[in-house]
Amino acid sequence: MAEIIIEQTPSKVKTIKNITGQKFGRLTPTGNTKYVIYKGGGRRVLLRECLCECGKSCYVITQRLLGGNTKSCGCLKREQTIQRNTKHGYAKSKEHDCWVRLNQRCKNPNNKAYANYGGRGIKVSDRWQGKFGFINFLSDMGPCHNKAYSIERIDVNGDYEPANCKWASDIEQSRNHRIRKDNVTGMSGVYFLGAGKRVRRWQACISDGNKTIYLGIFLTREEAIAARQEAEARYWGRLSKNLCQGVQINSNA
Repeated sequence: MAEIIIEQTPSKVKTIKNITGQKFGRLTPTGNTKYVIYKGGGRRVLLRECLCECGKSCYVITQRLLGGNTKSCGCLKREQTIQRNTKHGYAKSKEHDCWVRLNQRCKNPNNKAYANYGGRGIKVSDRWQGKFGFINFLSDMGPCHNKAYSIERIDVNGDYEPANCKWASDIEQSRNHRIRKDNVTGMSGVYFLGAGKRVRRWQACISDGNKTIYLGIFLTREEAIAARQEAEARYWGRLSKNLCQGVQINSNA
């Protein structure tokens, strides 16, 4: 900015738009104003006192405030400069690779996994995109301290966002997956065996580690689902969210 000379009282009375209390980036006008004139130019400019989110106060040229050119007392620019010049040291890390891959499968139609992610409407949080996306991702997720872990969406139909993601083992993730397209029972681990001696039969099973445990054959879908859910609570310590209601079964199957 050019050198300025403060003029406490303008020579002419002029109505000033009241924007006190409104938010402009990190700045909130307090209501205090003053005029300045550029040295040598003689042009009078209105400054407004603003309180910044960082706790400091400053005077800002009104046009720059309303136009969005000035968004803080200067703290935002300093933070961005620090982030831009700080090396996070994770360029070849598991965390960085995970961040790159999740963005690719959600945003790149040429990615082989796109159909199951971006193609289904799965999105990546705005906070995890752009210039500072990885820094925010690392801040929200924290380092992955176990090499065998990878990122998991708690709701498999939800987006990649801080509240819906965590680091999890392959076993834990295998217990939390969406219903397959060819599933006709509406519940993972429950299978329709068809009619035998005019009686429809259902089978339930569950995986625990590397082994499959068969839970029995049941006369109704509801009994098979109840057995599966009881087994989930016993072996996994929680119920999965992969029950699909209202599934229609072909009686001629």
